[in-house]
Amino acid sequence: MRTTILTALCIMSCTSVLADVRDPDYRNIRPLMSFAGVDDHPDHVFLILVEDSPSVPLEGDKRVIPIPGPKPFAPGFQRRIRKVTILAVPKAEYEKARKDGGVPFDPESPSVLACEIPRPPTELHIETPDPGVLRYRVVIDKGELRVTRAPAENRDPSSAVPRRSRMAWWGIALAASITWLGIVVGRRLVRGS
Repeated sequence: MRTTILTALCIMSCTSVLADVRDPDYRNIRPLMSFAGVDDHPDHVFLILVEDSPSVPLEGDKRVIPIPGPKPFAPGFQRRIRKVTILAVPKAEYEKARKDGGVPFDPESPSVLACEIPRPPTELHIETPDPGVLRYRVVIDKGELRVTRAPAENRDPSSAVPRRSRMAWWGIALAASITWLGIVVGRRLVRGS
């Protein structure tokens, strides 16, 4: 019985450790975004509605991030984004909601204009160059919000990320050998008792 419990605990701990191990071929990035045209509409406040993939099923995580202006900024996205929507809220309604203590806007709110955009990457392959600033153009025309991707600026090809070094393979080998050592020691402890 004791062996079964120890084996079950070992399997559970190994699976949780493997879930936290990151693929060494990928790296996290913090996307920078800019929205040209937001200053052309001073009667609206522009927001980014972000829906993160929940860590627990049936639990959604929605956040509202204000767009400060046309200059590039880092919205602070989490690693697992599910959906990104740009909202245009009339300034008077936004100020009233903020004064009341909340910003409960979503695409279904009355008088709120919404446009979904493709979710920006938060992970890239290590050989993929950094995307730089993701540029968008915001236009409100005939009561409709349109957000289109603006062309990227020319980038220096020497800014590409270098290939992965052999250190990543050594790290994987070290982690595997430490895991194997833990299994061997655990088995001997179980046999000895």
